[in-house]
Amino acid sequence: PTTSNLTYCVGDTAAAITTAVSGTTGTLAWYSDAAGTTSITAPTIDTSSASAATTYYVSQTDGNNCESAVAAVVVTVNALPTTPTTSNLTYCVGDTAAAITTAVSGTTGTLAWYSDAAGTTSITAPTIDTSSASAATTYYVSQTDGNNCESAVAAVVVTVNALPTVATGSYGSILVTASAITVTGTPTDSNGTWTGLGITDGANGTATFNPSGLNGAVTLTYTYTDGNNCLATATTIINVLADPLPVVTDDTATYTPGSASDPIDVTGNDTTG
Repeated sequence: PTTSNLTYCVGDTAAAITTAVSGTTGTLAWYSDAAGTTSITAPTIDTSSASAATTYYVSQTDGNNCESAVAAVVVTVNALPTTPTTSNLTYCVGDTAAAITTAVSGTTGTLAWYSDAAGTTSITAPTIDTSSASAATTYYVSQTDGNNCESAVAAVVVTVNALPTVATGSYGSILVTASAITVTGTPTDSNGTWTGLGITDGANGTATFNPSGLNGAVTLTYTYTDGNNCLATATTIINVLADPLPVVTDDTATYTPGSASDPIDVTGNDTTG
């Protein structure tokens, strides 16, 4: 008989061993030895576990009851490769996402990606989009080894979290000689930090702004990091004004030395107070 070898992976559905035999018109006989002395029934191939190459031998007997020489059929059931080791990927909106393959380790074969846990719907390796927030999305990955055996799938969960909504409030203008004021960021808690000239951060979402020594537009920044480790900032501008000089006016009088009005008192008026 003309024969071919049969190779399977664990869990494959095995065909009848007779599919490995061709070019025959007679009755097949199976043996466990190359001498054709130990007769066996046609083997049933078990793929429930891996097995080393097992050789069976087959002959054919024709209508004259003459038996051919035997031919070998080698049956191998290869083990599946190990399931990939995976980790989940979490980003914030605007982050630069790494390739999804960075979430996969412990592989030496070719990766295959699926959208379902059964591994039936094949997809290309997903590209992670961080331009907007998205709920957790689960992808599944397997590896195929050199025997063309595919592992079980492992999950990779990708999440893109929204940035926190941050506000600073508005504080207008302040005289350089004015007392320090309190600025408050939103959300208001220890995850927020104020920075900028004249700022003493309170480590609780508030800060003290002291205008002393400053002049003009001063930009203050409030930075907030939420529970997902996503960060957002907001700014506010406080205009620091110089303290105005007093405005002095005078009353005009005519003075004649030696007159009854000599001497006279001259008093200026500070119109600012």
